[in-house]
Amino acid sequence: MIMELDQRHFEALEKAEALMLRSDFCPYLDLKELFRDRSDLGRARCRSLFINFYRLGVGGLTEDFKKRFFEILFSEEVIVNGKPDFFNILNDLSGYERRSHDFAIPFSFVSKLVGMHCESSPIYDRHVVAFFHAKPSGRE
Repeated sequence: MIMELDQRHFEALEKAEALMLRSDFCPYLDLKELFRDRSDLGRARCRSLFINFYRLGVGGLTEDFKKRFFEILFSEEVIVNGKPDFFNILNDLSGYERRSHDFAIPFSFVSKLVGMHCESSPIYDRHVVAFFHAKPSGRE
């Protein structure tokens, strides 16, 4: 059976495309541009947009965690053989206590950090979890 599209379908698709462009694509492109800006202002703006875009306000992250996260993000120390060292970054950031005084493996957040350095690296987030109907481990 072939579905026939009418004008309301096309209008819904156009609306969805406009919403995705404003909520996902444009902020991501802004983030990538700010990431290349090495100035203090550029770094501050990148940090702010990154926190909002990738929801670093959830998960009970402490300021100490965020400080180290962005030190790593903006440094070249993470690059080994031309690629970010996912394992060592994950190891480093797993040692930070959350506000609830427990620990979690920040896999999702590290995947986003690595993705800024290497766009071909997969990002694990709530959309991936929803697609695979999986439950994330931890509270990211």
